[in-house]
Amino acid sequence: MRFAENLYCRFQDDEVPAMGAQLTYYLILAIFPFMIFLIALIGFTPFTTWDLLDALNKVLPQSNSQVLVDWIKNIQENRSGALLSFGIIGSLWSASSGINAIIRALNKAYDEPETRPFWKVKGLSVIVTIVLTLVIFSSLALLVFGRWLGQWIFKTFALPDFFDEVWSVAQFVIPIAIIALVFTAMYKYVPNRHLKFKEVLPGALVATIGWIVASGLFAFYVSNFANYTKTYGSLGGVIVLLTWLYISSIIVVLGGEVNATLAFDREGKNKPECKKYTHSITNAWNKVKNWRSPKRGDKGKKGAAPCAYLKHRAVASVPTGYGNAALLSDFSFAGALCSIGLQVWMRVEYKRAGMRIPALFLFAMRCSIFPCSLS
Repeated sequence: MRFAENLYCRFQDDEVPAMGAQLTYYLILAIFPFMIFLIALIGFTPFTTWDLLDALNKVLPQSNSQVLVDWIKNIQENRSGALLSFGIIGSLWSASSGINAIIRALNKAYDEPETRPFWKVKGLSVIVTIVLTLVIFSSLALLVFGRWLGQWIFKTFALPDFFDEVWSVAQFVIPIAIIALVFTAMYKYVPNRHLKFKEVLPGALVATIGWIVASGLFAFYVSNFANYTKTYGSLGGVIVLLTWLYISSIIVVLGGEVNATLAFDREGKNKPECKKYTHSITNAWNKVKNWRSPKRGDKGKKGAAPCAYLKHRAVASVPTGYGNAALLSDFSFAGALCSIGLQVWMRVEYKRAGMRIPALFLFAMRCSIFPCSLS
């Protein structure tokens, strides 16, 4: 409980959603030059651009891949050495801005100022970009040639028959393990702080599992419930891509916050505002645990709504200041989650009845909830 309170406090104080938005901006600037580089480089490898697109479809929502189709066709028609050179220079320079945003976010998580020279930080950004490129190509090779590689290993080493089933699972588990290793290396070497591998493993596991689960749930939501094309028209795919990048950015920063929280807990160096917040949220939680539904005979509470009474009991004794504001934002966030659940339920029921909910109604409902709930 103490760790969760400190983590949430640092999440609020370090403005992780704002850092995620900043990181998303730089990733958008980096992703298209980076894709140009990958697709142009594929022309000099045994792979095809459609192999890359098929691999992306396994981890991205379907609407995201549609945004890249026109780019792929254009690059296929104009592949050249000059384009490859431009892709290398543009992707490395743009991606360095995205990695710099990650560096700032992780340094802020550890409360560490950036004291390394410019060339060292820029070189680190370029190295991370190259490593990500190698990871993508190795994962792509495993997805495309994994079956053939498994058969070769089976025949060469005369392995038992069940190896084929084991390998069919391993060729999807290995890319996940590679992603976990990349997160581990990034959390160790990117911040301006000396860290051990065992100190960054928790955040790497949280980021890996969180990214896979969040991407899967978001893809399921987009495919079954949300219709961004009707709401945003031709920009629907771009909106989906932005939302997915924003979620991914928050998860990356959250992994660093997990490691930083564990480090400060070991050192006993919690932020002063975290102690105040912990006291406030603990008092509120005790009020919620001791709450009982008001009876009609209770004086002054006749006919009172349980939810309103719960909010009154939970917030009444919380001190004003940072903790109170954070707690009130929690109630608003819970309201936003209830709104999402209501929308999902309405879509399921209307779909079962063969009816459609007006898109304008859903759009108005989202706009009326999220600006006031997530601000």
